[in-house]
Amino acid sequence: MYSMFPMVEKSYRVKITSDIERDLRFLGQSRVDALTSPFAMKLVKEKNGVKLFELCEKEFYTMKAVTTVNAPLQEVMHMLRMDSTSQLRELMGEIFGTLFLDGVVLYKKPDSPTRPNETLSVCWTALQASKPNLPHRDYVFLRYGDVFEKNLEHGSLYQNNGSGLYVGASIWESIELDGCEPLPPSQNVVRLRLRRSGIVVEEVGHDGSLEISLFLSESHPGRDAVSTLTRTWMTKVVNCVSQIPNALLTRALGAQSLLTKRDFRKDGPNCYLCLKGFTVFRRKHHCRVCGDVVCSSCSEMKTLRQASGNREVRLCSQCRTASTTSILSSNSGSNSNSLSQTNGSHRSLPSFSSSFDAFDMEASNVSISGSTTNVSESYSETARPKTHPLKSNGSFRRQHSTDSPVLNPASEFIRDGHSPVKEDDIDTISEFSEFNEFHWTDEVTRPSVEDLAQLEKKLTVRANTPFNYALNYSSRQEWPKAPIPANEAARLKKVRELHLADPGKHFQEMCEYAAAQLGCQIAAISFIGDKSGFLMAKVGLDKRELPRNMLMDAHAIMSTEPTVILDATEDLRFVNNPLVADGRVRFFAGFPMVTSDGHVVGSFSVADPFARELLPGDKYLFLRNLANVAIRGVEQNTLMSIAVRRDGGNVHKVKSSIQAPPPPGMNIADAELTMQELLRTAYTTQCQVRMQVNPLSE
Repeated sequence: MYSMFPMVEKSYRVKITSDIERDLRFLGQSRVDALTSPFAMKLVKEKNGVKLFELCEKEFYTMKAVTTVNAPLQEVMHMLRMDSTSQLRELMGEIFGTLFLDGVVLYKKPDSPTRPNETLSVCWTALQASKPNLPHRDYVFLRYGDVFEKNLEHGSLYQNNGSGLYVGASIWESIELDGCEPLPPSQNVVRLRLRRSGIVVEEVGHDGSLEISLFLSESHPGRDAVSTLTRTWMTKVVNCVSQIPNALLTRALGAQSLLTKRDFRKDGPNCYLCLKGFTVFRRKHHCRVCGDVVCSSCSEMKTLRQASGNREVRLCSQCRTASTTSILSSNSGSNSNSLSQTNGSHRSLPSFSSSFDAFDMEASNVSISGSTTNVSESYSETARPKTHPLKSNGSFRRQHSTDSPVLNPASEFIRDGHSPVKEDDIDTISEFSEFNEFHWTDEVTRPSVEDLAQLEKKLTVRANTPFNYALNYSSRQEWPKAPIPANEAARLKKVRELHLADPGKHFQEMCEYAAAQLGCQIAAISFIGDKSGFLMAKVGLDKRELPRNMLMDAHAIMSTEPTVILDATEDLRFVNNPLVADGRVRFFAGFPMVTSDGHVVGSFSVADPFARELLPGDKYLFLRNLANVAIRGVEQNTLMSIAVRRDGGNVHKVKSSIQAPPPPGMNIADAELTMQELLRTAYTTQCQVRMQVNPLSE
């Protein structure tokens, strides 16, 4: 295919190291979770089998077009891979037509036999301008694809049962890389950004029908909405989703044996399908697949891709349907086998990378991190359950590691109220043993699923958390100064006593887990000092310390209850904060970390550039429990550090004598939800450890 911008292939050179690849993978997984999570959009119109939706937020305008097709999910996702430049140009040209100008695949991650559904590539593409006198648009973006199983309502939280249906996503997220600078003005293109964009393919039933959605977002900072011109252009782009079924059909025709004119044997005065007679105005045609005579109303021209080039062939409506069905039947066996492996047991989980110390949230700039842990793929995976993002190296800790938080061995966990955990799972579960007192006996009535659902609904946050402390301002900054708790002196003394180290990267893994679960670009475990906040573990932030006046976590330590800010631009405390004003943070959830003696020393927080309508109750409980596990681990490490210094560095001597501080009080429902989360984490971790190919070095 002819290239309109040959200088891109000649001059663009990207160097993707293993560190950058891990960062790209994490970014892709978080954007997949964000794009596939349900959010309300307004139906604009429905025409020709395509539904058009829109969502206008304060800084972003999003459009979505939805169509349906009868085809296997694996076939659609395979088509959307676009592994090479020729495949990218071919498919984008089919879908977007004249709107597509050119495209190049700059980098393609090698396929992994353990993750056959995951694809990652860096691409450049150019799209036609919204108006002839305007420059064209070009993008450098991450294309990340994956497949995972849909979950029933409350399934992931209570019963961990899937629906047997699957969702595939191919996200497009703009990034900035060295060697991909904007083209010179002589090329008549301007570099723009793709945010919350891509294609989502969702099974809507077990009959093979798919719902395909094409998302596209545009920013409109400083304006109430995007311009009419931009909206019209976006409408044209997303409506191209209607061409995806045609692209599938084109590929299906490539496997058909077509008849030539010499092979036509059937003839007659009437159309084979509608039985209407042929006239001067109703001409006779032959289907190139079955050879029957049909009229133009019962047939259509379709593009057939051959080695010598594309050609138009006539197809009757019956053969057109049969062609699509043949894809479904020919692929149903392999598709069922590849995607159903997780149905019964849910053992196949995603493997998240182990360290993502540096990438800029505002521009999604991927940079090289100096400290990473090399992790090998540890198990075979096909489709991933979206609700359980764990990393390939296991859980929050390495097995048999001597530098990890030491917690009491679990006495007994009851799974689903009946079966105890196996003995060989004890090592894995022991890291969560501060909750081992919450097992159920005959004297205690377990809360029902309905009770847990009511609790989740009750804990769902739908508005910014209010505050009851005074705000103090300074002439040096436009936003309020960090508030000071009443027991500040005792609190600071407690912070200084803690052993804030993470040599085994276990707290780092907790941040990565939280960021992935919440679909956020930022997560941190921060301890608030006198003038600054120390980030013991972080995702999406470069610096290890930030000024206390700038940290939103400084407000989270004012209470033992979480601080949830769904939209920071609507909160007086944060609207002028540099993190918010620069567009890096809109959503923030900070869960205080309370020591066993009642001091709020810091917070476990997540943040994202996109505002949210709510924080679901299950995510609320997940973050709260994770914050409790984090502070218990820090206290345990502190006790261990003191004991090691006292006993001359003999770690093994003091391990047995160290007891974890008791967890904060929980009611029965909270304990049940905590158990469900921790048991699931412990069990999936044990499955990964057993199947690990290359264990981590001690």
